[in-house]
Amino acid sequence: MSLTVRAYNVLFGDCILLSWDEDDRLHHAWVDFGNMPDDSNLVFDTVYDDVLARTGGHLDLVMVTHRHQDHLEGFHVCRRRFARDFQVDRLWHAHVTPALDEVFRLADAAMVALLPRSTLSGEGEIGRLYQNNQFLSTEDRMAAILQSFPAGSTHAVHRELDLRAERALAPGMRRMRVQVLAPERDSRLYLRSLREGLASQQALQRSFDALPAEASRPAVPPSGQAVPPEAGYAFLPELADFARLRRKLRTGGLGTLAAVNKTRNNTSVVTRWTYDRTVTLLLTGDAELMSWSVMRHNGVDFAADLLKVGHHGSINASPAWSFARVFPQVQSANAVLLSTDRTRFTGENEVPERSVVQGWRARVTSTSRLKRTDGRGLPPGGSVAFRFDT
Repeated sequence: MSLTVRAYNVLFGDCILLSWDEDDRLHHAWVDFGNMPDDSNLVFDTVYDDVLARTGGHLDLVMVTHRHQDHLEGFHVCRRRFARDFQVDRLWHAHVTPALDEVFRLADAAMVALLPRSTLSGEGEIGRLYQNNQFLSTEDRMAAILQSFPAGSTHAVHRELDLRAERALAPGMRRMRVQVLAPERDSRLYLRSLREGLASQQALQRSFDALPAEASRPAVPPSGQAVPPEAGYAFLPELADFARLRRKLRTGGLGTLAAVNKTRNNTSVVTRWTYDRTVTLLLTGDAELMSWSVMRHNGVDFAADLLKVGHHGSINASPAWSFARVFPQVQSANAVLLSTDRTRFTGENEVPERSVVQGWRARVTSTSRLKRTDGRGLPPGGSVAFRFDT
């Protein structure tokens, strides 16, 4: 009996295929399939064909960990072919409290009002981040994916969901056990940073609206000309304040975007898989520090033989305490998968962050036990894999 965990190079995104032996046949689960909005979708064809060949078109489970394009876009682009080519027993996606989606909708409207047009159209690192979070596009994509699966086979999952009672488990999964560690049923828990950001924006906007319109202000005279005596000098600090406040609002748009991204990441489905009571996998989606903290408070056992590093190796998804909690001992069985692209986010926002890579590398016995989807010589659509025999 064996279990194989395979991670694909989909450029910047996640795509993982689990394949394991049961008594009757080889079984499979496909976790995430997406990349960033400015990536070429041609890579999806290569991955899709490989998964189809390996699985024979039968998947026990498809899981979309959260509603970001770098985790779901491939399922959306290929959804019609998917419905034709694959038999999928169950599909899981992240449960989100309706009230949380309403806040996402308001935040998106705030960003549209605040961010430059070039950013909204996807220009640069910030533009890619906005496109990955854009509310209507991600909502519509997820809805279209769900509509392509049979009614009753899709489940919005959270930690408290009784998977067996809700018939969310595929019937053929006997040697494989899956535990949902996150998100919480009430996902408003993850709203704090976004609520604070929106409240700040609303306060700034009220101050902005209270200022006189620019058109009603006295014009600054051309260089070298005297200021009219009746104008006085009062308008000079007012104009400076006006410009400063406008800059704050624009910068606040970036703050709101960061808060939206963080909140959505924290709704990620985090799962712990145990195969044949022997091998344990921890798949974290993009869960950030708040989600990790909530799971720790819940008394989660993080120990695993294999970890899929959270959020592409970002600094905000691997708490300092997590290294030893996931791998209590440094031993040869420990394995780490990192889905990332070192060329995408650099400088201050480096991904993957060096200290994160070093932290996980310190918990394995050799460099071959940490595999990356951006490794040298791995082409787009290629994959890296670990195999465990029981």
